[in-house]
Amino acid sequence: MSSSSSFAGKKPFEKGNKIGPGRPKGAESSTTRLKRLLGITQLKENPLTGIVEQITLAEQMDCAILLKALNGDVKSYAELLDRFEGKATQKIQQETTLKSVVIDVTGDGEKIKIDPNQEEIEGGESQFYLEEEKDDVDNN
Repeated sequence: MSSSSSFAGKKPFEKGNKIGPGRPKGAESSTTRLKRLLGITQLKENPLTGIVEQITLAEQMDCAILLKALNGDVKSYAELLDRFEGKATQKIQQETTLKSVVIDVTGDGEKIKIDPNQEEIEGGESQFYLEEEKDDVDNN
């Protein structure tokens, strides 16, 4: 490797760092940079009012979306609604199959089976019923 290489004098990443050193200290984040750029003003004709005025790049972009919406662009109109009223919430429907559970609550061999797929009985309580303990080997 020659000394004129762009890596000359650079330290390798510390052990375990596989993604690099990150953004250099003092460098602008992309959010800060975009805010600064979108705040730049220009003397232009406002496309909505027709008046020549100082208008920021962000305002020019907003006007462009408004004009597209006024001309019938449904996506632009939806974007404007999302910005003003928030995105509509979407319900997610999920179906699951639950299995029954057998629990020995008292430790005396008497087990309670909880079956979540059973309908509820009067009073809104879940159905619980006792299940006899089954031996592994038949005692005939």
